[in-house]
Amino acid sequence: MTLPRTADGDREVHVYVDTNVLRYFDEAISDPSPPAERSGDTATAADQVAATRLFMYAPARLAACVWGTARAELQNRDGPLGRDDWTIPVFEDLDERSDAPPAELVEETAERYRGEFGLSERRRPDMLHLARVMLLPQLGVFVTNDRKLAGWTHRALDLAAPGRTVRIYTPAEAERALELQPGEPPAVGLGRGHPLLSAPSRWWIPEEEETGRR
Repeated sequence: MTLPRTADGDREVHVYVDTNVLRYFDEAISDPSPPAERSGDTATAADQVAATRLFMYAPARLAACVWGTARAELQNRDGPLGRDDWTIPVFEDLDERSDAPPAELVEETAERYRGEFGLSERRRPDMLHLARVMLLPQLGVFVTNDRKLAGWTHRALDLAAPGRTVRIYTPAEAERALELQPGEPPAVGLGRGHPLLSAPSRWWIPEEEETGRR
């Protein structure tokens, strides 16, 4: 797996992360002890590690974007805890970009695809993700753990934008695509208020034997 390149050959592309992946990251930093030690589900623990590394390392290789309302959820939770807004260097708020599509267009596009795919109202949040991917041509990577959403996004791209390249990754696939080196420090520093400051170990930094298994 590789990261797509922009037209000028630069590896820095924009990655869009859905709220489920953000939730894995949120779970990992809510209890900063190593996920493998506190989770009975090894798959969930692996996704939490992958999501954490994605957000901490991607700024050196990608421009990480997240849906504005998802970032607001973290800010609302951290405010009462007296934390600084540590999310600023980690996420770019997709809704605040100058080239962000109007909210009305996102809604209309989501409803159109929901109708085309014959989906219920329950799938509306997924179609909002799909709509943003379709409406922002600078997005080169979409990270989701929802296989159905990945399939619908592939179908929409094949039909509406056959020449466009968008890598659709799971958290683990996105982490592997970053090609992290053993002991490599994250691009995002732990500024004051960052939840991981209280972690008993730096479990998000890849170890040599771990990297060798990739």
